[in-house]
Amino acid sequence: MRSLWRTVLLVVLYLALLFLPLIPVKTAPVIPNPVYSLTAMPLFQVVSCFVAPMVGVSYRWEWYSFLAFFLVLAAAVAAGVLLLRKRK
Repeated sequence: MRSLWRTVLLVVLYLALLFLPLIPVKTAPVIPNPVYSLTAMPLFQVVSCFVAPMVGVSYRWEWYSFLAFFLVLAAAVAAGVLLLRKRK
């Protein structure tokens, strides 16, 4: 029963890290002299922007965007390692 709760907790944590808007990115419409605005994007949308970018939207990645991206990935890996280590 404990392993079921740990598995459920891990899945909920991964879904939260995947769909909560945690990564700051500047976006602007593709027009002459655009004004970029800071928006928070979820990890799923950031990854999908590399695969299939949205038409009509320009992205500007700042240094803290990559930092937040890697921190979210590190949190997911750390949570998985900690929960799997507790199983044994």
